[in-house]
Amino acid sequence: MVLKLAHKEPQLFDKLVLIGGTPTAPGLPYFLLTYLEGYRDALDRGDIEGLLRFHTAHAFSEPEMIELRDLVVRSRLQTPQETLLSFWDPDPTIDVTSILSEISVPTLVIHGREDRLVMFEAAEALAARLRSAQLYAFEGKGHFPMFTATDEFCDVLCRFVRTNIAAGILP
Repeated sequence: MVLKLAHKEPQLFDKLVLIGGTPTAPGLPYFLLTYLEGYRDALDRGDIEGLLRFHTAHAFSEPEMIELRDLVVRSRLQTPQETLLSFWDPDPTIDVTSILSEISVPTLVIHGREDRLVMFEAAEALAARLRSAQLYAFEGKGHFPMFTATDEFCDVLCRFVRTNIAAGILP
């Protein structure tokens, strides 16, 4: 949604930061096939708790994320089933590939190289198509580097906000 808004109303933004995103709806080529097969299997069986556990295991995949993953699962299980399922409803309007080259807002694309949910190629595609984008890769990190590389994440974000430059801040 933020990319659609930046396309339609660029004056609303000075900068954008995209974390673990993809230019298309969940599916190939940017989501891991094992993830797609697993979530479809759980969905077909009607196993909502299993689907939620499977998804969060991929989104919060690093060992230090176990407690946060369990907290997310417990809190989401309190959500009405219809609301949970709506997260996985297909949305044909989510694909923003066709407008990316028209977005000129300086953008930082952040992505963990070891993301088990969204492939790193999705970040590369976003950064390559956006006019004023920089890609910052978190080596050895998964889908949410702000939780597992907090200092690095804050350094990169602060540098981008202050200077429009994300690279070159760490040795």
